[in-house]
Amino acid sequence: MFELLLPGPLHLFVVLVLLCVAAFRRRETRLGRARWLLAAAAVATYLSSTTVIANAIVRRLERAHPAVAVVGKAAAGGEGDPLVVVLSSGTSLKRGDGWEVRLDAAGWERLHAGLTLWREVGGRILFAGGPTPDGKSSEAAVMAQVAAASGVPASAITVEGQSRNTYENLAFSRELLARQRGRVFLVTSAQHMTRALAVANRLELRVEEHPCDHRAIELRHWYAWLPDNGGASLFGDVLHELAGLVWYRAKGWAR
Repeated sequence: MFELLLPGPLHLFVVLVLLCVAAFRRRETRLGRARWLLAAAAVATYLSSTTVIANAIVRRLERAHPAVAVVGKAAAGGEGDPLVVVLSSGTSLKRGDGWEVRLDAAGWERLHAGLTLWREVGGRILFAGGPTPDGKSSEAAVMAQVAAASGVPASAITVEGQSRNTYENLAFSRELLARQRGRVFLVTSAQHMTRALAVANRLELRVEEHPCDHRAIELRHWYAWLPDNGGASLFGDVLHELAGLVWYRAKGWAR
């Protein structure tokens, strides 16, 4: 609620509405001639920063890929040991002469979901992606360190730390995933799952979705209908995924 007091989309929307009112009342002025442009800007601001609208889009995207059913190690094995594939998420910060890797909120959610799934099904766990600019470390390597500290044996951990995007996450591990005889579980954020599966389909990889980091929530407060920073951030995330999917398909990286 207090977020509404911070400078952001709500204040921009209010300013645009006031300008629209003035423009439509004085149509012969320079401001009046821009009235439809101002009206379009006001509508775009509302649609792209209102939590209810962004949340509805996110929910639709996340519900497209529910998690597959997994019950214990016996159900997961099949003809071979299962493989849990966790796609990394984070950032690299310059520290002196080197780089420091930090997992972001999505990265920690994926790591937790991957470890929880691995404890249920066993087998191996692969962490992929997020190299530092100097190539000496990666988000995947940091995830692997946390996994080892959490009790996962080194023999069960594989790190692919050179891939820089979703396509490379799977393409660089294509041979490993292709020869996997057991079930392959793909762990990533629910919003990101559509793009990740589209890449897997393009590479003809057999994977089963295990989404996590769900962002859609039940909204029961009246101010969810007002523009705010949270709504703009949520809309930005889903726009990133939809634009990314279009770009991947244009480049032939996704199907």
